Amino acid sequence: MPNLPFISVIVPCRNEKKYIKSLLESIDKQDYPKNKFEVIIADGMSDDGTRENLSAIKSNYNYLTLIDNEKKIVPTALNKAIKMSKGEYIIRLDAHSVYPKNYFSRLIEVIEKTGADNVGGMWVTKPGNNSVKAKAIAIAMSCSFGIGNSSYRVATNKTEPFEVDTVPFGCYRCSVFDRIGYFDEELVRNQDNEFNERLLKAGGKILLIPDLKIDYFARENFTKLWKMNYHYA
Repeated sequence: MPNLPFISVIVPCRNEKKYIKSLLESIDKQDYPKNKFEVIIADGMSDDGTRENLSAIKSNYNYLTLIDNEKKIVPTALNKAIKMSKGEYIIRLDAHSVYPKNYFSRLIEVIEKTGADNVGGMWVTKPGNNSVKAKAIAIAMSCSFGIGNSSYRVATNKTEPFEVDTVPFGCYRCSVFDRIGYFDEELVRNQDNEFNERLLKAGGKILLIPDLKIDYFARENFTKLWKMNYHYA
């Protein structure tokens, strides 16, 4: 498949020891040719063993680069990784998720076919563990009553990609960052929403792909959920 574009996959990460192995395994199982992508993990100085795990297994993934994110927040990780990326497209992943094997290829297929500026898939929210609290949190984050009108979180009957105001873990044209700049580093959370709002105001198009499912692991207890939502304001 010589005509496929080279892509850069960027992952902000901090204290993800529990999930980092499954993330890398789902990346390694992608049906996109491994010589056609790079993966840049920007670690926010993890202190739970994530860094040691990554260093130990890095040699198993010759497309993987690890960099430090000294400021420890997501937007600085994203911007640092974007600025050193080499791809025609940039796919932003999250370490708290597992992706289907056609994730990269489907994103590229849709963005090239439609001319969109950003495309992404649907969340399938999974409990962080088998506890009753974790399962309740996952259910709440999967319905409109619990999470509002986020299109990518709530089931839809649509089968074709459709326009939305934001998507999770999207695939961007690299040229987008030349047009509207980078992620706002004053925002600890919500930097994706703010960036996509700017993109739409600049005339960009964002598409949600309903057949592309991401397994997202919700916070396993109310303390972690409240802490996350506090940062989201």
